[in-house]
Amino acid sequence: MSDLRHYDVITSPVITEKSTLLSESNQVVFNVPRTATKPDIKAAVEALFGVNCNTGDTFTSEGLELAMSSMFVPEPVISLAITPKDKKAEERMAKALGRFSKEDPTFRSYVDPESNETIVQGMGELHLDVYIKRMRREYGADVETGAPQVAYRE
Repeated sequence: MSDLRHYDVITSPVITEKSTLLSESNQVVFNVPRTATKPDIKAAVEALFGVNCNTGDTFTSEGLELAMSSMFVPEPVISLAITPKDKKAEERMAKALGRFSKEDPTFRSYVDPESNETIVQGMGELHLDVYIKRMRREYGADVETGAPQVAYRE
């Protein structure tokens, strides 16, 4: 998470014609700074409103019996082996993978039991490239990547 404090993340409600219509169906729109990440917003909602939430969750007023259909999450189409360069990078990589998996349901990671390699999966090469670069930039985790493997479907 960034260095933003909770009250710096959710700064003020948005008051427009559209947001007023949304409030009639118990939805609220807030301004958030461009630098706020999904985990920042999640932590601010939890701290300010006392709600534990995840990507795709819907909030309603107490007593309302509303059920929203769940979000469709497609299966990954590409896999990539990643290897940390040292022990310190391994710890940072694990922390990054945990965060990325929580914020993006289309990003997955696991350890292959046969090769003992960490495998990341996503929706495309660019998708995984963004997360590898974020891992290096935000977490300082120096990792090496293998060749991408495309999941072919018959």
